[in-house]
Amino acid sequence: MTRLFLVRHGQTYWNVEQRMQGWKDSPLTDIGINQAEQLSESLKNENFSIIYTSSCNRAVQTANILNRNRNIRLVKDDNLREINFGSWDGCLFSDLENSFPEDFNLLKEKPHLFKSPLGESFLIAQNRVLFAINRIILNHFGKNILIISHAIVIKLILSYYKKQHIRDIWNTPPIEQTSLSTIEIDNRFVNIVRYGDTSHLSENGTIYQ
Repeated sequence: MTRLFLVRHGQTYWNVEQRMQGWKDSPLTDIGINQAEQLSESLKNENFSIIYTSSCNRAVQTANILNRNRNIRLVKDDNLREINFGSWDGCLFSDLENSFPEDFNLLKEKPHLFKSPLGESFLIAQNRVLFAINRIILNHFGKNILIISHAIVIKLILSYYKKQHIRDIWNTPPIEQTSLSTIEIDNRFVNIVRYGDTSHLSENGTIYQ
């Protein structure tokens, strides 16, 4: 049984500012650090063979917190980065919605038809990420693998295993900061055990947003 533990990074400053991050980056806030510490505590009894993380610093920061008391081999992988929003990276959502209303509406309503200027489509991003996931499974078959990545990337992985079309990607629960999704793979049998679980976080409305 191969088990994938998919974790979104903790809250960042650009999350708070409502900026598109994509391949650009911003550091974790104090809340984001606290979120990762809470997740680390909840996973303390899980044994992982290896940790893979997106090479984006916000994911690496989260991975380092989760690995603080473990000292497991940690591998950075560019293919686990968030979808590339091209020239939209770093822009405020509100500015994008005002400047590119048709494209922004496609992102919200018809993601399978969306592609940002100089960026990726959802399908291209999914193929990139699945290349990494399939290689990880092949190299660590039968192991517990911790993977730290991003909201859309995790949705694309889960939609693939759910046999869900990209057009319906928003019709599932959100992937919040440091949420945990778990997939069990046994030959051709796949079971999504957890989807975007945030039960490890404090019941404080300011903990994540």
